[in-house]
Parts: sequence; structure tokens; C-alpha cells
Amino acid sequence: MPRIIAGVAGGRPLKVPAAARPTADRVKEAIFSSIGPMDGAVVADLYGGSGGLAIEALSRGASGATCWESHSQAATIIAANVRTAQVGDRFQLIAKPCEKAPVHNPMGLFTHLFVDPPYDYPVTTIEQALNGLIAIGAVSEHAVLILERDKRRAGEMPTGWTLLRERIYGEALIRYGERLSSVNHTG
Repeated sequence: MPRIIAGVAGGRPLKVPAAARPTADRVKEAIFSSIGPMDGAVVADLYGGSGGLAIEALSRGASGATCWESHSQAATIIAANVRTAQVGDRFQLIAKPCEKAPVHNPMGLFTHLFVDPPYDYPVTTIEQALNGLIAIGAVSEHAVLILERDKRRAGEMPTGWTLLRERIYGEALIRYGERLSSVNHTG
């Protein structure tokens, strides 16, 4: 059973919706080791599933998290996981598709965007969600994108983001990106 890896809620189990493909614990640990401290971060989890990535970030010190999940059963499970982790005061659940409901987080601009959609989602749908958040001014200029895709059909990085690095864990390809507007083009 997946769990919260570290932080104030570390070790607590996470429920998972039947149809979800949760990020494996070892992959989650690698992601958070790679992106570093979460203190003060404001997180967007665009395809919530179990809410595990957003909850992990909050457990590790993020100031706030917004999680989108359009399936009602999964949204109910996310709400239960938030209660288990006792992070509800910093968590916002949007029970709608992220591409159709861009919102601001009351804690500030999103600094980290976790994007772990079903593996068959086209990159254009992901771009629509990311662009919606950027269009309303909800994403920090120096935001980091953490994108999980199937290594066999990963496709391109979403438009507007530059690839910083990528890692493969089993079938999962994790890509780390940065907003193009924040890339230093001098020198």
C-alpha cells in the first residue's frame, strides 16, 4: 500500500482509487530527493489520483497544495487521505478536470506542478491545463514541472517548458522542467 514517505505525516498509509496508477513509493522518494526542500512551496497536483504527491509535499513542508481530480470516487479518497495526513488546513481539492477549472491557490503562486495523468493522455491536454494556470497568473515565473509519463510513449515536453533532466524508474519516465520564461538566455 502506498504511504507518505517523509515529513510530519511520514509513514501514514494512502488509500488509492481502484482505477488509479499511483506513483510508486521509490519513485516518489526519488522525485522529492531530486527537487529538494519543499519549505514554502505552493504545489499544484493536476491529476490527483490518490493525492499522494500533493500530500507528500505538504508533509515535507509545502505551504499549500491544490489538487484536481475529476472522478468523484477518487476525490472522496483524496479527501480521506488529507484527513489521515492532517494537512487539510493547507489543501484545496478541486473536483473538476484541471484543464477546465484553473484556479489560484490562496497560499500564493504555484512553484511546483506535479503532472501525472493517465499514461494515454495526449500532451495537448496537459498543455491546455498548464496554459490555463499560466493564463490566470497562478504559476510562478520560476516554477518547476514534474511530469510522469510512460517511458515507451512519453512524447514531447509540453510547450512553454524546457527539459532540465529526466529519469526512468521501471515503466515510468520522470521529466523535470522549468518555464521557458524563467530560463536565462544570456551567455
